[in-house]
Amino acid sequence: MIDEQPTSKGGSDRGQAYTLEGFIGAIVVLLAVLFALQSVVIAPTTGGLADRSVQSQIQQETQDALVVTEQDENLTEMIEEMDDDEAFDEENRSDPYYDDTEDFEKNTTLGKILESEDRSYNVELYYRDNESDDYLETSVVRQSGSAGPPSSSAVSASYVVTMFGDEGDFDSLPQHPNHDDSDDPVYTLVEVRVIVW
Repeated sequence: MIDEQPTSKGGSDRGQAYTLEGFIGAIVVLLAVLFALQSVVIAPTTGGLADRSVQSQIQQETQDALVVTEQDENLTEMIEEMDDDEAFDEENRSDPYYDDTEDFEKNTTLGKILESEDRSYNVELYYRDNESDDYLETSVVRQSGSAGPPSSSAVSASYVVTMFGDEGDFDSLPQHPNHDDSDDPVYTLVEVRVIVW
């Protein structure tokens, strides 16, 4: 057996080795914790005030898209086209009018604007039924698949389009319950709602 040589202060080399090993271990643990803290990314959409401001911005952009689209009378034209194709009939209301989002993006100003934002969206129409006085919904386009259903951070914007009776004969769009055929030019009101996520 080897005898330990006492150091000048009465200790041994073994105690110094344990101390050095403890310091090295503490440094390794400290570096691992610092590395882990550096790798966490805090993005604006992880919650809190930044998320709400992003949602407000997306909602305002969507509202602006609806206003710009109606200034071109493209929302009115879209509703008239859907009426001509009897999209408001009861048996046609459950399926989206546009089966393919590419058709919607190609044929409507609203679709072109929404497509340029590179977000998922649904477009729906709400209007009153003159017989039941209920509000009915017709889907214009519904995105699903890889995007999935709207998330909890989805925002919506809407625009009410006034449809006038002198704009044409409506085939499937019901009249507003308060419509007076005699001298009331307003046929019905249709709310265009866009949900973006």
